Amino acid sequence: MNLLKSTSFALVAAIGLSYLAASAHAGTVYYAEVGFGDAIERQLIPTTLAASTNEDIVNLAGLDPRAVALDVDAGRIYYTFGTSIGRANLDGSSQETVISGLLGGSGDIELDTTTDTLYFSVDSGINADRSISRVQTDGTGLATVHTNSSLAPNNGGGLTYTINDVANLSLDTDAGRLYWTSDDGAVAGKIALNSSTLDGGGVTRHFTATGRADAINKMDIDFETSTVYYTVGS
Repeated sequence: MNLLKSTSFALVAAIGLSYLAASAHAGTVYYAEVGFGDAIERQLIPTTLAASTNEDIVNLAGLDPRAVALDVDAGRIYYTFGTSIGRANLDGSSQETVISGLLGGSGDIELDTTTDTLYFSVDSGINADRSISRVQTDGTGLATVHTNSSLAPNNGGGLTYTINDVANLSLDTDAGRLYWTSDDGAVAGKIALNSSTLDGGGVTRHFTATGRADAINKMDIDFETSTVYYTVGS
């Protein structure tokens, strides 16, 4: 999909993905495994599928890990689990909690390394308490960027902006924009791609799926080419 032209095409079909954070510098993929090992894992990018191996670096058994964000220069990984955000070195050492006691389960996470700010989604299961928030990497300065109530004044013209079922966040730090996928307030399935400024203003809709067949599920954005890469289906 192109952010400017809203055109899309399939690269790969029938593939299941979880939240990922890839570091080309380290030649390694870091990801959260949910429901099986409940861990933060890393895997060297293999030359062949047969050569693929993975390694648990943070054991979060029963704590529902969801997403990861990397600070390669600082050698740190940030991850969401349960109602908390944690961090560790890229080898899993020096684990610590950045913030805990969130109102609901933490979801996706993005890191702005220019300001040492983490952006993350929280799903309480109650629409009014769902949010996209931000916090400094040292756990201070917690602030809410969006709630369903704060987005409601933008609704109209056939568009409904929500943070229901937020699947992905993405940051364009150069342009000062925050992107998120969610349902459109009427049909579940993470079917809309929206953006705003980093403080929540200038809300814009970039794409709305016609149904589950083309609904954005997991996505990442190449801001240099204004291109979204994503899997479809809910």
